Amino acid sequence: MRCTSCAESHNRERRIQYARQYYADNYPRRPEVYTCGACGLEFGWKARGGNPPRNCLSCTTANLRQRQNARNRAATTARRPVVFTCVICGEARPVARHGQIPVCCRDCRPEYARRAEQARRDANALPPTVWRTTCLGCGKTIEQIGRNGNFRKRCPSCAERAWKQQSQQWLKDRPEIRRVKNRNNKRNRRLARRDPASEKFTDIEIYERDGWVCGICKQPVDRTLIFPNLWSVSLDHVIPLVRGGKHRRDNVQCAHWLCNSRKTYRLESEMNQLRRRSKTIVTFVE
Repeated sequence: MRCTSCAESHNRERRIQYARQYYADNYPRRPEVYTCGACGLEFGWKARGGNPPRNCLSCTTANLRQRQNARNRAATTARRPVVFTCVICGEARPVARHGQIPVCCRDCRPEYARRAEQARRDANALPPTVWRTTCLGCGKTIEQIGRNGNFRKRCPSCAERAWKQQSQQWLKDRPEIRRVKNRNNKRNRRLARRDPASEKFTDIEIYERDGWVCGICKQPVDRTLIFPNLWSVSLDHVIPLVRGGKHRRDNVQCAHWLCNSRKTYRLESEMNQLRRRSKTIVTFVE
């Protein structure tokens, strides 16, 4: 027989011993060190209940983050449209998997930027106003509507007359340019009367096309020299006009003034014969 206090302590010890035996039989002690199946490192795990871990904590967290990102991408891809319509050309273009959905295609970006800039300027521009002023040329009253104070000071006829005067004064101050322009105009009028099918072009256009290389002697031409220098640049007709040639781009070439004057009305084949004959004569004399 036991007293009440001893009986309670005895029963408590029996319950503890029974619980220990029960957990030892049904939940055997697991090893405290495991090997990660992903990275192969060893890690500790003291919990008894539940399934044993397969990976370490860092690999498990990385796997969960990867699966969550995959679910997010799948949900985002499902919500994104497959194609978009360009606001400039109206064509349907594919949409990338990530990033912002574009408004226009790559080829139309300059035009889209230009329209956006024009819309911004129109939004910030002042409202159109009516402005009346006196023409500086004829003295008439000009009434015009504009924005931001950009108004004409002359009527159209006076503005055209002033522009012509400025152009003529500019040519008077530069006699070498005026001389070339007058020569080109005179030649174009003369050739137009002779052959209506002749083409209109400038000498500089032909010189730049040929790279400032003489088509007769195949030597470079100094563009700084001007007539009457013998090695200045001139325009040569491959087939002379007196031999039936046409004033067209395919029948003209760049040439030295001296080479062009020596060629005169001859053809290229005749010039080659003349060169061979001169070489033969020089060899015979020697």
